[in-house]
Amino acid sequence: MSRPFCAQCNRVRLTADGKLRNCLFALDETDVKGLLRAPVVHEEALQDALRRSVWAKWAGHEINAATFVKPDRTMHAIGG
Repeated sequence: MSRPFCAQCNRVRLTADGKLRNCLFALDETDVKGLLRAPVVHEEALQDALRRSVWAKWAGHEINAATFVKPDRTMHAIGG
């Protein structure tokens, strides 16, 4: 991470097991697998989950700060 671009980042990631991450270094994940696999997709519930995840997006991951906390699942474990 020699050139972080957090301030311009507009990415979210969907892991192979149906979790939404708003940053590769996020500590929390939003489980959307059930919403996506439901016989009838409830678009409002899915949109709400996406909005909550994006609104919770950090200003930056602080990987170079002393307060940085490594996530349980690293990039290679989520396909990053």
